[in-house]
Amino acid sequence: MQTMRPLSSAIDPCECIPARIIAVFCVLLLALPGYGEHLQDTKRLKALSLEELAAMKISIATRTPQARQDAAAAVFVITREDIRRSGATSIPEALRMVPGLNVARITRSVWAVSSRGYNGRYANKLLVLVDGRTVYTPLYSGVYWNVQQLPLEDVERIEVIRGPGASIWGANAVNGVINIITRSTEDTQSTVVASSLGAPLSGDIYFRQGGSLGENSGYRLYARYLYQDDAPQDQGTDGNDHWQDVRAGFRIDGLLRQSDEFTIEGDVYHNRSGRTITAPDYQVGHNVDQQREDDDNGLVLLSRLNHHHRSGGESTIQAYYDYQRRDEEQGFRHTVDLDYQYHFPAMGRHDLSAGAGYRYTHDDIQGEPFLTLEPHDKSYQLFSGFIQDEITLADQWSCLLGTKMEVNDFTGMEVQPSARLLWRPDSHQAVWMSVSRAVRTPSRMERGMIGRIVLVPSEGPEQPYARVLQVMGNDGLDSETMMAYEMGYRFHPGESLYADLAIFYNHYDQFRSWEQLPPDTSRLPAYLVMPLQADQLMESESYGFELAADWRPGSALNLQLAYSWLQVNMLPGPDSQDIVSQQFEDISPRQQVSLRAGIDLAPGVELDGWLRYVDELEFSRSRIPAYWSLDLRLAWQVDERLELSVTAQNIFDDRHPEFLDEYGFITATEVERQIYGKVVFHFQ
Repeated sequence: MQTMRPLSSAIDPCECIPARIIAVFCVLLLALPGYGEHLQDTKRLKALSLEELAAMKISIATRTPQARQDAAAAVFVITREDIRRSGATSIPEALRMVPGLNVARITRSVWAVSSRGYNGRYANKLLVLVDGRTVYTPLYSGVYWNVQQLPLEDVERIEVIRGPGASIWGANAVNGVINIITRSTEDTQSTVVASSLGAPLSGDIYFRQGGSLGENSGYRLYARYLYQDDAPQDQGTDGNDHWQDVRAGFRIDGLLRQSDEFTIEGDVYHNRSGRTITAPDYQVGHNVDQQREDDDNGLVLLSRLNHHHRSGGESTIQAYYDYQRRDEEQGFRHTVDLDYQYHFPAMGRHDLSAGAGYRYTHDDIQGEPFLTLEPHDKSYQLFSGFIQDEITLADQWSCLLGTKMEVNDFTGMEVQPSARLLWRPDSHQAVWMSVSRAVRTPSRMERGMIGRIVLVPSEGPEQPYARVLQVMGNDGLDSETMMAYEMGYRFHPGESLYADLAIFYNHYDQFRSWEQLPPDTSRLPAYLVMPLQADQLMESESYGFELAADWRPGSALNLQLAYSWLQVNMLPGPDSQDIVSQQFEDISPRQQVSLRAGIDLAPGVELDGWLRYVDELEFSRSRIPAYWSLDLRLAWQVDERLELSVTAQNIFDDRHPEFLDEYGFITATEVERQIYGKVVFHFQ
């Protein structure tokens, strides 16, 4: 097996923290004495009522706390109780319950996650945040889900917007925004050990120590190790996609004064994953599969200070540093981000917020033999500012006007406005509508890559030469733009039912396309080069609706339904010869269904079921059949300290495919039937 190592000579701060040191750190956590009173988390995990869920304060829609039922956007919240009872083992698995989100696994560690279509390994229209820190990569445009393995025990909730959030979150928040919010140290004042073991072989062990640091501060330390064995490919052969993730971190929350709240948190990780890539071999004259093993290392530090002014205003300043080194890219990236926000005191009918931000990124990407980047060493900056005003028009009417302005080194000035209107005819209903503009800035790869990805052998007299498909970036690319039109209706007639419907139409202009250029004959007679260059000779449109419903006919039964219907149309211009981006029309599932049921069989005994349906997908080279999937979980809360559970996933079939790498770089594996047991123990 070939292991790719970084070519850059830059010092990697994570290399000084290998797996053995983190393992020792785990042991030290167990040895630490408990600080403060042990909080009975099992009592805190009681499901919120539908009234409490509707009134839950969220910040993803406006960046300031507001009741979920008052958001003029398609908002969905995954609570900590939802995560626990779902049996999910990762963030992407938990996201499957959100209507309108397409979540599909490509290999053990590679996921495709998108909102309202256009999915892919590097789905580029979904902005993902962790505690307000963006994890969207500017290299490919997308999210590396393999390194977003936050311990689910430390996640408080996941807030999701389907549709644009660009007027407050900026570029790339085109089809959706996800903010993963971790728990305060006030809620984790205990020592916890959680471990799971599954078949096929997988394992996960998590340690957490929480306590107090004086009267007004608390801390949390954690460490986690995850391992998953190889999954099979479509023929049942070994997929070489084994995966292990080792990480540790901390968080400190406290009060400097009664008016100043602060948070400091950090994480360090080492991620190793196998993959099988298809690459051209010019000596043998065809493509060959190469098995590789990649190491990803990272370090994140974040601090936040929230100040309550005597005038009634509130200001927040946040800064973070993010370091990543990836074998797959043969390079590293440093990011420094500073963000300031001010929420003005109440001014009659106006609720005004404004903010500004700055981001500096430097990367050095050497690339691989068949995929390079020019220039490989680059620094770039982002300046941003936003303003929004929530206006109370009458007792039942309000509107939100806002815009985000950004200046970046790729496309210059970008303006992303939004207008939202909310009507509350009574306390049980809400109707909203919105018009928004959002942009996606081109990635580093789209502007500067050169890659030879497929070699097609000669085919006789008509095609006497082998052909190499070569993809090239275009440094003249501008931003993709999208205009979104949305409407929504929420209905909450009583304590047992909550329903949320969203309807949308999106139009995309300057959509990225891959255009054929004249063949390059300079390598004949060895092979003929067929160039494809990134361009913007395409438009697109998408429309559909999403329904979420929560029904609780009794205190012991909970039913949650999510349904989405989607149509994507790719609209190539008259001069377009695109043969790649056109497939986005067929790799967005037309229908998706999620039905979850939770039953309390007896005090402390829970049975949960999760039924899912995903429509068929049609890639340019293969088809993914539609599939049904069923998960079952049985849990026993033995006492306040100990919980035991067993979960069976994908019960209906022994294995099935969910997605392919849309560009054919890596070989996909299939999702297997799996069963695993889990133990969670709280120390006094």
